[in-house]
Amino acid sequence: MRKKLRKTDEARAYALLERLDVAYLAAQDPSGGMVVRALHPVIQGDWVLFHGAHAGEKSSCRGPAILTGHRTIAEIPSYFVDPELACPATTYYESVEARGQLEDIEDVALKDAMLEALMRKYQPEAGYLPIDSRTKLYAKQVRATRIFGFRIEKITGKLSAGQDRPAERVEKVIRGLFRRGAPGDLQAIEEVLSWSPAARPDFLRHSFGEFCVACTPELAAAHARLLEGAYWRKSSTPDEIARAALASSAWVGLMSAEGDLLGAARATTDKVWAGMVSDVIVHPNYRGKGIGTALMQLLLEHPAVREVKRLRLGTADQTAFYRRFGFKAPAETPLPFPSTEMVLAR
Repeated sequence: MRKKLRKTDEARAYALLERLDVAYLAAQDPSGGMVVRALHPVIQGDWVLFHGAHAGEKSSCRGPAILTGHRTIAEIPSYFVDPELACPATTYYESVEARGQLEDIEDVALKDAMLEALMRKYQPEAGYLPIDSRTKLYAKQVRATRIFGFRIEKITGKLSAGQDRPAERVEKVIRGLFRRGAPGDLQAIEEVLSWSPAARPDFLRHSFGEFCVACTPELAAAHARLLEGAYWRKSSTPDEIARAALASSAWVGLMSAEGDLLGAARATTDKVWAGMVSDVIVHPNYRGKGIGTALMQLLLEHPAVREVKRLRLGTADQTAFYRRFGFKAPAETPLPFPSTEMVLAR
């Protein structure tokens, strides 16, 4: 690999290969012709395995094989970096390549394990009986399925996420991603910053830590813990709160240097007409220090929120606080047509 800073270690390469939904297998048929197929890969120990029919073009392939796949982190248009030059346009991505000798798998236990792992990967909610070729239910089905693959002899991973670029250039990318706010852009911001922390722009910094703009299951659980005892969530379970945080159109949080969530806020919007701000909370030990204000400012600039025409929220005791951001009582901002608010409570 030409750029050593982009090479990942074997463990990371294996992890990417294991999480790929689709990978591309290149192998030779008996005539020496190349066959390339998109397949569902499954890792079993040091094997990468696939399934298919006993007949067909790829069923005759044996010998040296290469498997490759990638995940896109973000598409970066040129104008994120330069207003005129086309050359900065690029893609941030992570890729993996594995090599080995392709062969059929005849071991019944390995075949069963592969097919069971395949189901767990692509149908994790279960809803089927475990695969066991010794049973009448599966014996014929497993016999009719070709399991093939190779022991991984060499695996190489590559990450291109701006980590080998100057921080000033990567910061322009971060700002561009936040402006654009396309699906995956907020997650890309967090990943890119994990590799290039010096590229963090000022709007994602705070005297008490750093702002996050993409919720994860761990952050959602931390948000739920902050909301424990909050008057508006007394009838909600931590699991419900966490699921709501993960499903939000916009989520922002402030992390301390020690990795603790000091505060968070979220919103659900259609990005155009309507939205609802919810669960604005700051850790009791850090209230009165401007964190709530900073969270609201960042939330209102979030790409899923910034252009919404009518944002709503409910509060029992913070009316003055929210008025500072332009919120008013419904009677002060009537709709331009007669309307009765209705609620479906479940």
